[in-house]
Amino acid sequence: MNSFSAVRKRLFNERSMVSLELSELKQDGNELWWTLTVPGPIGSPYEGKYYTVRINYESTYPFRSPRIRFETPIFHPNFTSNGHSSNLIDEPWSPSCTISTLYERIQWLLTHPNAVIPYNSQAAELLRNDPIAFKKVAAHAKLQNGHWQLNFTDRDL
Repeated sequence: MNSFSAVRKRLFNERSMVSLELSELKQDGNELWWTLTVPGPIGSPYEGKYYTVRINYESTYPFRSPRIRFETPIFHPNFTSNGHSSNLIDEPWSPSCTISTLYERIQWLLTHPNAVIPYNSQAAELLRNDPIAFKKVAAHAKLQNGHWQLNFTDRDL
């Protein structure tokens, strides 16, 4: 059995035990991936929105964490404008972690952004200096041409 066969078998077992919105498992060269729909947690700036997250698994799974990337733009200190995440999602990681563990960590990070270990310094600085403004901006920011549009009128908020 090659390494991807073992990974594929484990992922199918994991999928049968959860009721998350996952796409079909896809393979492209040396990667397997799922697309997961993540609702913004209640009480977070992301509440009421739905985010598409791509979860890439390599042949080293479950011994190494999968990589995630938000395909839906998100203004958050722990995600780049391209949606790549900080290692807060995968630390600590062990083979007992599953797709459910990953989902819970994503939800936790959306509710508890971390300005200490930022991937988006603009979001981190706003969170540190004005948490109330950060929540408003995170809820309404739009990504255009690789740059965040952060100028809003009171009417927009």
